[in-house]
Amino acid sequence: MAVAASSGPGEPREERGSVCELADNGFPKSCRILKADEFSSVFGYGRSVRGKYFHLSWKPGKGDSGRLGVVTPKRVQKLAVGRNRAKRMVREYFRLNRRLVTGLDVIVRLRRAITCAEMELARRDLGEIFVRVANEAGADLVD
Repeated sequence: MAVAASSGPGEPREERGSVCELADNGFPKSCRILKADEFSSVFGYGRSVRGKYFHLSWKPGKGDSGRLGVVTPKRVQKLAVGRNRAKRMVREYFRLNRRLVTGLDVIVRLRRAITCAEMELARRDLGEIFVRVANEAGADLVD
């Protein structure tokens, strides 16, 4: 059985807006902390904020855009499903609120396991921590 094409030959395809509109909302490698020595330099800088679910370490970065690293220890969240869910939540929050940490290298470390029922509490905790870091970093940059 033949399947009809959604548009005929020579006809423009329907614009869905998925690729073009979201291109600047992505999470490219330039916005990630990937190397072990980069993680060590952020941890060694000594600036950190703790919440109930997350521990956020930060230092001023080299570029204009913020960079993110995520650590989800196996001893805290046993199942990979939970670790991956926590990482997705952190990356999505960073992607949507990147302006809060512009110019900072930020590492978010999971402090305690997050159940499905606690996801909203964890998201709120993450937001509060990012705002505290933005305020501290802004005060440091002004001084």
